[in-house]
Amino acid sequence: LDYEVSVESTRCEASRQHLTLTVSMQSRVPQDITALTDYVAPDSPTYGRGSIVDTLYFFAPVDGSHAGLTVDGEERGYDVRRFDGRKVFATSIGIEPGETRSLTVDMVSGPGQVGQPTLRVTPGVRSDGIGTVGASACPEIG
Repeated sequence: LDYEVSVESTRCEASRQHLTLTVSMQSRVPQDITALTDYVAPDSPTYGRGSIVDTLYFFAPVDGSHAGLTVDGEERGYDVRRFDGRKVFATSIGIEPGETRSLTVDMVSGPGQVGQPTLRVTPGVRSDGIGTVGASACPEIG
């Protein structure tokens, strides 16, 4: 599985940034999986043989909130939890062999968080998973 996560600050309202994260995920499982054993590419009743099923967790900024999530352009529900005072939302996604999927996550920063966005991503096998980190949409204070 290869993936890349980018974040863009789309606007600034009342000293809060509106952030859009984009996640691109690509299965490196070959589309012709007949040569793969069941151990390597097991059958999944829900998603199909050779599919990758991944649960993604998105942490909102401190005192921030979530505003929506889409998968391949379609609205998707998600679970919301709290961890160390932050809202965490999660969704699971299935990716078929050779398939590319795209997730978009909208969130709002906490009050006064007007600086450069920070992005932390669990590293992948071939890369750190970090794509583009856009500049803040809020004017500089100073």
